[in-house]
This record gives sequence, structure tokens and C-alpha cells, in this order.
Amino acid sequence: MAGGIAHDLNNLLTPVLGYSEMLSNSFPETDKRHKRIEVIHHAALRARGLVQQLLAFSSRQTLEFRMLDLNRVVRDFEQLLRRTIRDDINIRYHLHDGRLVIQGDVGQIKQIIMNLAVNAEDAMPSGGELTVKTSTMVIGKGQEKYFEGLPSGDYAVLTVCDTGTGIDQETLACKGRGTGLGLSTVYGIVRQHGGIIQAGSEAGSGASFRVCFPLRESEPEPLQPVKPKPHQKGEGAKVLVVEDDEIVRKFVVQALDEEGFETREAENGQAALELLEKGDFKPELLLTDLVMRGMNGRMLYEKVCDFMPGIKVIYMSGYPKDIISRHGVLDTGLSFLLKPFPVPVLLDKVKDVLKNGE
Repeated sequence: MAGGIAHDLNNLLTPVLGYSEMLSNSFPETDKRHKRIEVIHHAALRARGLVQQLLAFSSRQTLEFRMLDLNRVVRDFEQLLRRTIRDDINIRYHLHDGRLVIQGDVGQIKQIIMNLAVNAEDAMPSGGELTVKTSTMVIGKGQEKYFEGLPSGDYAVLTVCDTGTGIDQETLACKGRGTGLGLSTVYGIVRQHGGIIQAGSEAGSGASFRVCFPLRESEPEPLQPVKPKPHQKGEGAKVLVVEDDEIVRKFVVQALDEEGFETREAENGQAALELLEKGDFKPELLLTDLVMRGMNGRMLYEKVCDFMPGIKVIYMSGYPKDIISRHGVLDTGLSFLLKPFPVPVLLDKVKDVLKNGE
């Protein structure tokens, strides 16, 4: 059920995020319309985060554990967190000197920070201060019972505090498991990482959430920062877009058209084959939804290759990875776009595949 809901919501969010992004670039920041569009865009980002929470809550996400520097993850997330949280909330950071190496999934660690920050925002309707801290902690022999059975040893600590309305003692007794999807998701992610979360608060005095992760002695793996690419137009390259959701299809076609690509569209695999059989449009790239009624995207590509062996392909879908893998899209070397995707991600992926192959 979670996978189906995520698919439908991701399809709906794709044009909302995409069009709000395109419109935002059409007006100067001083224009009141720009500010209204930004509100729409931020709301869609929050909705996308909710879908990710739903998938994490139902254990449908595939986690990719690696050695991470907790401080680096927090710093890399500063800009997005600032854009997401209201401007009347001041965000302060107090990070531990030196690296704090933990084993974790970078996306899920950021999800923890986002969920706790959004909960804090809700507790400060009139503004306030949000503080994000990192530190170390040692659990000594005999102290395990105070930390939900965590073994003795060294731990990295992530603390998120607010100056909001606080939590009453009855609710606080839930010990970090939360009263809603956000905190419950955080609890589940933290336990998957071999840690615990502890909550402290009094009604009217703000709240503090402390997350403990086992410290590792290994070196952190590089996060492979994205290198800026020179802007290049589509230069008339031909792309066939196949998508059974009309609003998603129209958005993708418009984004590609505005970038200088020559596009055609089809609502399903059969319609795509009929269009190609006419012979008056020979695309260099097939951009197709993966899961469609009748002929899926993988089957379509195989049929197209029978008479256009040089064509390249990008698959897109709003389904989570475990469902996607059943259709073979996670095979090594295949290009994939997970909905909802920003316009720059769409354009960069199309240009990269056209230039470098699948």
C-alpha cells in the first residue's frame, strides 16, 4: 500500500515541483509573485519529504550504509534546512571539533534532522530558535540500562533543541517514539542505525531530542560532491517521452522543449510504437515511465531496439526501489529518474545520457 500511495503522490508532485521551479525563474525575487511561487515550491518539498517518511516508516526504502562524518552531513544540509524552515525561526549550529565518523545512510541522517526540525517549527508558531548540536558521549560499564541497552563505548550525539511550546510529561513518556509519523519515522531510522533517541522537555519550555550513534574508528568515505557543469542547450536533440500520466508527460515535454530539445509524446507503449513506425520522427533518446499498463517501459525499449538499435533510454518512476528492482531498472548501467525530480536533474540526466550513452 505504501508503495502505491508513494507512486501516486510522486506523480502528482512532479509537475507541482517542476512548474513552480520554472515559474520561480520567470520573476525577480522582488516580485510578489515570485514569493508566492516559492511558498508553493516549499510546500511541495515538504510533501515530498512526507512521502519519503511514509516509505521509511513502512520499511520500503533501500538503505545505503557507508562511513560518514556526522559534522559534514549537518553542514551539507544547512542550506536546504534554512530554505525549508520559516524565516522567523533562527537556526544555530554548535558542531563538535573534529570528525565524528558513524556508519549510516546519508539520506536517512538528513531525514532525521529534517523531521526533528519540522516538528520544532510546528512548536514555534510565533518564531523562536532552533539549535543543532553535535558532540561525543561515553557510555561506561554499568550505564547501559540508562541508554536502552546500548553497549558501553563511544558515541556521536546529534541534538536538536527548540524554544517552542514543549511537550507534556504524558506525551514525553513515549521516549522519542513520537505521536505522529515524523517522530515515529525518526525512531525507526535511529534504531536501524544501531542508536537511540532520547527526548527531554517541559510544557512551555521547549524540547530537546538527543540522537546517539555508535562512533567508528574508520575514515569517512567521500560524499562525491556534484561538480558544476557548463550549461548546454538541447541543440535540437530528438526525445520521445512516453508517460501514462498526462500531467507528468506534459510537464516533462514542456521542460525539454524550453531547453531546445525536439520532442514527441505518447501515452503508452503501443502509441509510442505506432508513432515510430510512421518513420517521420527518429528519436535519439527514449524517456519512458517504467510501470505502465500493458507494455512496461523495459518491454517498450526492447521492441524499439529491434528497429532502432542505437537509441538510448532513461527510465522514470514514482515507485520505491524495491518495486523498481522487479522490473530490472536497477541493473548496472541503466539510467533512471525517480519522481518527483527537479528540472535541472531532468535536463542534466538527458544531456548526460545523450552525450555518454546509457
